[in-house]
Amino acid sequence: MSANQKLSLLPLRGRFFLISFLGVLILCGPSLCRADSLEDVARALARKVSAIPQREKRYFLSWQNRSSLAHEHSQALKDAFTDEFGGANIIEKQEPPSHTLQVSIEETPAFYVLVAKVPTADGEATRITRIDRGASPSAGTAGGQYHLSKQLIWQQQEPILDAVETGDDPSKLGPLLILNRDKLLLYRHENDHWELLDTKRIPTSEKGVRAPRGEIRFSPGREMQGSVALPDQSCDLTITEKIELSCGGISHPWREGTFLASTCEGGVWWLQAEAGDWSAPDRLLVRKPSLPKSAPPGAELELSGPSLSISTGRRMQGDTAVVFNLSTGNYEVYRITLACAN
Repeated sequence: MSANQKLSLLPLRGRFFLISFLGVLILCGPSLCRADSLEDVARALARKVSAIPQREKRYFLSWQNRSSLAHEHSQALKDAFTDEFGGANIIEKQEPPSHTLQVSIEETPAFYVLVAKVPTADGEATRITRIDRGASPSAGTAGGQYHLSKQLIWQQQEPILDAVETGDDPSKLGPLLILNRDKLLLYRHENDHWELLDTKRIPTSEKGVRAPRGEIRFSPGREMQGSVALPDQSCDLTITEKIELSCGGISHPWREGTFLASTCEGGVWWLQAEAGDWSAPDRLLVRKPSLPKSAPPGAELELSGPSLSISTGRRMQGDTAVVFNLSTGNYEVYRITLACAN
């Protein structure tokens, strides 16, 4: 396995066992917190962490929202946790020999679950609290009829310009195309890991580009033939087990959004990111294509950072969003789907 794959590999089997483990604890563990609010849940978790024997005194806090809970509510949880744990016990920068306290927000069909992984003198301790999803604030639906969901399928430290899933089976991951600054990579998902099938180098532009940008484009229903748009050229793209690229000197306007089909009623929606500051978390919004931009969104979803690209794949049943996570500094690829809220 290459170094890049070690950085990029999302431990899906580990996530499966984690969710299964959470389910068992939720069903069988009477000691789990049954708090009345998000802040209560976070404070209860902080008290559990503080009570761990032989734990380290100060930590760098790595906070990750892996659920559909809105960013503003994730931030409220983080603030309450930090306040209860004690700001003096949290350091601002991750520098040796500091220890990292990892807190993630997971979700099951019934609950949002906070999981803390705490370094100790004997290794690592895990503490958990939860809140009923029905008692928590909305996770991202505006009108209540539709629900935008995200599934993290890839992450890496190297910048990603765009990514697309080219398969047509929603129950499987990939194949996955990833566009980096200077190359296009094709991965296949086998046996719970990503396998690199092919790599093609992108021709370097003679002109200096201050902000690298690129888009992978496929027409609906034709996920094997498309193009790669770059600042000063466009490449014809064909996907089989290999990547075929033929680049020329024609550039095209950048897309402002893309289409996303609902899995519950067959309609097609317009998905776009809320134009904002690239140093702040972004939101994804969906509207009916016939409605003006000023119309309220049919659903919305908070992200962990700015959205760098959104692409259509899987016959519009699942789009792909590339996000720069402001907390971890990683570039993340999410599968985005739209379903009925109930």
